[in-house]
Amino acid sequence: MFRKMRKTTMGILGVVGIVLLAGACLADPLYTQVGTVQTPGLAGAGGSDDRYDAVATRGDFIYAIYRNDRLLVFDATELGGANGIQTIDTPVADIALEPGDRTGLLVVGSRLYCYGWRGGLVFNISDPSSPVLAGRFGDETTHILDMDYRGGYLFAACYDRLLVFSFIFSADFPTIATDVRLDANTYIYEVCSVGTKLCGAGYRRRESGDHDYWLGMWDCMIPEQPMLASVAPTADRGYRLAAAGEMLLAISENDAALWGLTPTGLSIVDSLDLCGRSMAVHRDRLILTGGGLTVSDGEFELLWIDTCAADGERSGLPLLGAANGAMVVLPDQSALAVLHENGF
Repeated sequence: MFRKMRKTTMGILGVVGIVLLAGACLADPLYTQVGTVQTPGLAGAGGSDDRYDAVATRGDFIYAIYRNDRLLVFDATELGGANGIQTIDTPVADIALEPGDRTGLLVVGSRLYCYGWRGGLVFNISDPSSPVLAGRFGDETTHILDMDYRGGYLFAACYDRLLVFSFIFSADFPTIATDVRLDANTYIYEVCSVGTKLCGAGYRRRESGDHDYWLGMWDCMIPEQPMLASVAPTADRGYRLAAAGEMLLAISENDAALWGLTPTGLSIVDSLDLCGRSMAVHRDRLILTGGGLTVSDGEFELLWIDTCAADGERSGLPLLGAANGAMVVLPDQSALAVLHENGF
């Protein structure tokens, strides 16, 4: 298990700052909550199925997958100002998806990629309020659990294999450039591009039925030829990954860990118990729900934090938020918290 710390010293200065947000405010907050996006018609109350499973942003528009089978678009243009926290529960677009198989979103320029258990959909969002289906990629056997983009390539964690998609033929129809099969009983469910490295999180199933969890790093200097450079065993079950400069942030059910990358290996620089909160990365800051941290002279100093649930009572992996310009969107159960960076 990672180290549990109340105050830690960072191995690097100024690479990443952490800010946690909830109902309370820091003395000099970097962010202000300007809005809440409720699931449609719930007004803050509903069952466990009434949830957002993924979120992305472009301009002042928010894209969210609702109940795995609807793509909703919300207009956040009017949020902010002197009106306090406003609530949005009416989307400007509501697009039906195949039931139960779309779990992730990724915005790249004027394209929105919606992926899941049976490949992916490409939407043209040149008009951000009105996505238009432009193409599909993968097929019924392409089980995409997570995806990231770098330099004209999509990298996809596909359970028992790692896929690299290219746009050599069409911006709307990415095609498979590389199919990397993993070892038997080894699975990957999360990917993140950090410079020319590709990091992934997964597990290996033993004959006993137990699982060994790992973080892997591939050298993708040539994207069509990813070369496995390092595998680091981990104790936590599952991660959400995000790049912070040239380092990797890994958020699990238990910890936030900052990993350093070298040409041949991965190593933990710092870690802190954050109870699996949802997160977004904004201007190399890690923004999380529930609590408060500040950074001074390269140290994390805990200001306050709400009570952590016992490990066995936590609800699972945190959700990834999204950021664009001064806006940050954080999933929080059946709602999205919309934050605005102060000073912009």
